[in-house]
Amino acid sequence: MDKKNKGAVLFDCWSTLITFEAKRDDWNTLTLERHCVNRSAVDFKEVHLFAQDFFRRYYFSMSPYEIQIGQLLSLVVLLFDIKLDCPLEVCTHEILTNLAPKPVEKVSSFLKALEEKEIPYAILSNTVYDDAETFAIVKRLLPGHAFRFFLGSATVGVKKPNKLFFDAGLHLLGKRSEETVYVGDSFLADVNGSFHAGFARSYWLNFDRENPLAFRSFLDDFSSIRYSEIKSYDEMIDLLEKGELF
Repeated sequence: MDKKNKGAVLFDCWSTLITFEAKRDDWNTLTLERHCVNRSAVDFKEVHLFAQDFFRRYYFSMSPYEIQIGQLLSLVVLLFDIKLDCPLEVCTHEILTNLAPKPVEKVSSFLKALEEKEIPYAILSNTVYDDAETFAIVKRLLPGHAFRFFLGSATVGVKKPNKLFFDAGLHLLGKRSEETVYVGDSFLADVNGSFHAGFARSYWLNFDRENPLAFRSFLDDFSSIRYSEIKSYDEMIDLLEKGELF
């Protein structure tokens, strides 16, 4: 990378910038129950289990494409004959209110350090939820920071580790992959995806101390993937101050 070029950083969102904490385990379908006008005819325990199983199968499939949460709710309403007192979009927009997220420890300090060095950064994240609503949560929990944008996979229909998604984020940021680093908590989606997309460095925020060998069976070229394992944002700040982030 040209030393005159400050480079750039792309972040995952959930569990990288803010935590993913739900108030209830049926939070994805709770809004349907709240707006249902024929509750006596609907077994919402069954609805909840259906949604859980749907997501489990969907994520286990490791599809390179993304759905939108409204599509799942449409399917649920149809299959369970749920009658609503509002448009389905209202239920979709209320879902994220069932979360109780908080900032990841020390992330604000790292963002401030990037800003002091005038290094641009943005969010490129897998999510089935609305970009604007998710970004609003990020900005509420991490106020005053200079995110260039939030691009979620549901908006463009492709998801990490699909290279097309990384390409879309780089295009929005106006950067090349070789001058950009990616920061995320998922080895398969974030590390594997950004490495194959040609990023300068792939940072794995391994807060849960996972063994990387656990992912060997999922990746034929596991041994060739290069990444930096990070256990806290203090380490990221230290790398930045030493001029070694890129």
